Amino acid sequence: MAENNNNEIIYKEIGDVVEDDQERPHEIESFCMNCHENGITKILLVNIPFFREVILMSFRCDHCGWSNNEIQSGGIIQEFGCDFQLTVEDMNDLNRQIVKSEYASLSIPEIQFEIIRGIQKGGLTTVEGILRRAMEGLAQEQPVRRIMDPENAQKIDDYIKVLEKAAEGESFPFTVVLRDISGNSFIQNPNAPKKDEKLKISYFRRTPIDDNDLGIISDDDLALLSDEDKNKPGKFETTLKTKNVSSDGASILKSEDVEKLQKKMEEIKLQEKKKNSQKDVEEIEKEIDDEEIYSEDVYLLPTGCTSCGYIGSIKTQLIDIPHFKECIIMSFVCDKCGFRSTEIKAGGAVSEKGQKITLNVTCSDDLNRDILKSETASIEIPELELEVTTGTLGGRFTTIEGILVQVRDQFKQNPFILGDSSEQGLKEKWENYFETFEKILSGEENFHFVLDDPLSNSYIQNIFAPDPDPELTIENYFRSFEQDEFLGLNDINTENYLDESNNNNNDNNDDKEDNLQSIQS
Repeated sequence: MAENNNNEIIYKEIGDVVEDDQERPHEIESFCMNCHENGITKILLVNIPFFREVILMSFRCDHCGWSNNEIQSGGIIQEFGCDFQLTVEDMNDLNRQIVKSEYASLSIPEIQFEIIRGIQKGGLTTVEGILRRAMEGLAQEQPVRRIMDPENAQKIDDYIKVLEKAAEGESFPFTVVLRDISGNSFIQNPNAPKKDEKLKISYFRRTPIDDNDLGIISDDDLALLSDEDKNKPGKFETTLKTKNVSSDGASILKSEDVEKLQKKMEEIKLQEKKKNSQKDVEEIEKEIDDEEIYSEDVYLLPTGCTSCGYIGSIKTQLIDIPHFKECIIMSFVCDKCGFRSTEIKAGGAVSEKGQKITLNVTCSDDLNRDILKSETASIEIPELELEVTTGTLGGRFTTIEGILVQVRDQFKQNPFILGDSSEQGLKEKWENYFETFEKILSGEENFHFVLDDPLSNSYIQNIFAPDPDPELTIENYFRSFEQDEFLGLNDINTENYLDESNNNNNDNNDDKEDNLQSIQS
């Protein structure tokens, strides 16, 4: 059940609502758009088990008899957006269930089909259901359109046949791309907890435009950003370090310092444009040289809450993990809605090699080992046929047991595992799976915990340090081109970039001189 900061239950279980005779919807007098009189809107906040919190609304006007029903999501906006790519190859894939929120877009590139976000309400459907619904929507006005606009009506009829072939399984294979900026959409994995080879899942940071569509930031805040910054992921999140210290010993940024820093950065940009040489860059770096970041200091960085948009402060601190490297741990708690978020990032340069760490868990002490899982790391447990892909769970600093509990809890939040959304026989399968999972968590069964990080920013504690750990195997490997491409490393230029920039500037100056000479002539 969802609770607010005063421990008052807001979203009650739908079963409790049905059994409680005293539970009644909230009634609000509302304006009727049909007859312009006042009607009654009934609102009920419920929590559907293994799905999410929803807001049920029903309006009826006693004057004209007009009525309207609507359902909206009442759940929180996730910290990251999600991107699903499903390759549909057979009829079973057409029957996969999909949770599509109102902030999700869906496309099928092979047939040039796209549903942009915001034009449909959220709901639970299947791949075939999405195609059928699109066919029905296109066919609604066809009788009138055939009379008024026969040419376009014929084109729509032809496209409806394309959709029908896809829904009937005559267009295999094709790809369904589901992208949700709120992170509240989902595509069923019928092979869970095994990896789905047909389904690719990734997570991304929202742009300021995405945050504005979700209502996290206002139009005024969006207008302060340049057109380029509006499309940069995470640009609205402030990441400035300051020298001012608050009463609790944490650094905090003052408004006058923001203005000074912005003016200073503008001056630096002008200097970089005028003199783009190594000497000038070194002088600029000396001018903007700030105090060192000490591990005992906690820095407060102003940022917007990803749930309600309220401006709060994210606490960051530099920590040193023995026998590993320095890391930055970040924590955010919203004072308004209570939303909590924690994340950890490894510091230092990008490693030349990836790293695969395998731990043989043989006792309860191994479950208590510290683990740093970066957001680029994947987890695999062969005994459970379990694989947690890159990006899932984000960055975490916890224990082996803690990370397993988080994975288990995420499984139980899946709407297709238990409850009304589960298929026949699937519930028993998952109950047996969770029994094995609990035996592993209690230390009754041995297993292998594999942590694979292409950036080598993850870590499992060596309890025998500085001596080698007999249960711990570390394997370093060279990343593939596809991994570097996914991480964005192929586009990074770290050598002679100043010379390249100077050459570009010289080319631009030559072009300007040529244009000026042509104008004068």
